[in-house]
Amino acid sequence: PPFLHWGLLRVREAKISKSKSYREVKSGLYDGWADPRTWSLRSLDRRGISMDACRRFTLSFGMSLSDIEVPAETLYAENRKQIDPTVPRRAFVAQPVRVDVEGYPAELRTVELPNHPDRAELGVRTVPAGPSFYLARTDLETRLGLEVRLKDLLNVQLPDRLDAEASHLSARFTSRENKRIPRLQWIGAEGATPVDILDIDGTHRTGTGERALLDAAPRDIVQFERVGFVRFEADWPTGSRPVRVVFSHG
Repeated sequence: PPFLHWGLLRVREAKISKSKSYREVKSGLYDGWADPRTWSLRSLDRRGISMDACRRFTLSFGMSLSDIEVPAETLYAENRKQIDPTVPRRAFVAQPVRVDVEGYPAELRTVELPNHPDRAELGVRTVPAGPSFYLARTDLETRLGLEVRLKDLLNVQLPDRLDAEASHLSARFTSRENKRIPRLQWIGAEGATPVDILDIDGTHRTGTGERALLDAAPRDIVQFERVGFVRFEADWPTGSRPVRVVFSHG
C-alpha cells in the first residue's frame, strides 16, 4: 500500500505529549483534558480560543514533508482577529493596594466608561469611582512621588514612599485636566471584586476587578486591559465571588 509522510506542526511554547498528559490526567495532577497544560482542543476552547481560529491557523501552513515549528503567538493572532472587535474591556489590577485620595471631588462617585475603545455601538458601563481605589503595587512602586492620572478620571499626586508590607496609602487630588502624565489602571474600592485567573501553566493569579465582571455569564470572554483576554469558567455562577476566569492570550 502507498505510504504518505507529512511533517509535524509544532507550537514552540507547547510541550505536547499525549502519553504524559494521559498520565497526569489519570493521576489527578491535571484537571482533566480541559486543563490548559494539556494543550488539547478542549483546553484551548476553555481558554476562549475558537476552533475556527485553530483551523485557520493549521491550514495557513499547508502540507509539507518537513516539520514546522511556530510560536503560539501565531495562533493567538488568528484568534485575536476574531474576538478583538466585539469583546468588551474590563479593568483588573494585580497585587492591589488601596489608595485613599485626599480632596477627592464629592460629586465624582461614578464614571461612564466605553465597553470598547473603537466600537461606540457596544455602549458604556457605569463604574463606581472614588474616593478610594485599588491600584497595582507595581504601578505605584515605579511612580512614587509623581503626579499620575487615574485612567479616564482625574489626576493625583502619589506619596514618595510605599512600604513593602503596606496594603494602603494616601494620595492627593490635583486636577481633572487631561495632562500628559503616566496613566494608571484603577478599580473603585466600592465596586471591587476578587478575581482568580487560571494561567496556561496551571498556576493561579489573583487580584481585584471591577463590579461589571459580576454581570458576565459563564464562558463569556472579556479583555482585561493591560493583561489580555480571559474566558469565564463554564461552572462559574454569575455574580459569585471570586470571579473565576482562564487566561487566553495577550
